[in-house]
Amino acid sequence: MVRIDSKTKRKIFVCFLPLIVHIVLVILAIIFSCVVIPYSDDLMTWKRQAFFIVMCRIYYASTILLLPIIGMVRYYVIWGDLDKVSSYKQGIKSCMFLSTICMVAFFGIAIAGIVFSVSGIRDMPYFGLFFVVIVAAILYLCVVVMFAGDFLEVFHQIRVYMKNKQRWRM
Repeated sequence: MVRIDSKTKRKIFVCFLPLIVHIVLVILAIIFSCVVIPYSDDLMTWKRQAFFIVMCRIYYASTILLLPIIGMVRYYVIWGDLDKVSSYKQGIKSCMFLSTICMVAFFGIAIAGIVFSVSGIRDMPYFGLFFVVIVAAILYLCVVVMFAGDFLEVFHQIRVYMKNKQRWRM
């Protein structure tokens, strides 16, 4: 059993923050999309309501882009053990790569939500939900940068440790 110190526990909690914020926003989007059922006779209002529901569904689907957070937490659990980190080095690097790609896609969805909701916010205040989505995207960006920085530092420590180990053998 790996012992986890308080610094690592804080990092694991920070990793879960974008996921928690995203789940809260998805619940709000579900509530708002159930309230905003297209029933208007006005074609423009009906189109805006339908567009809001489509944007909510896209935001629901973006939950899959936050799954690399689980991998980050898994690797933070073994963060203190250099031998385990060196054995999982390829997995950690692929998690960094996948989380970067998913973060860019999630950030793109957040920016698109803001851009497309600007025109409808005057008539439907529910579109303001997509302005708050950027908070989850920025948190995800911070988590990805923190993960990459921490493990690149650990990789450097492993590299120095291996060089010193080879010198001692000679």
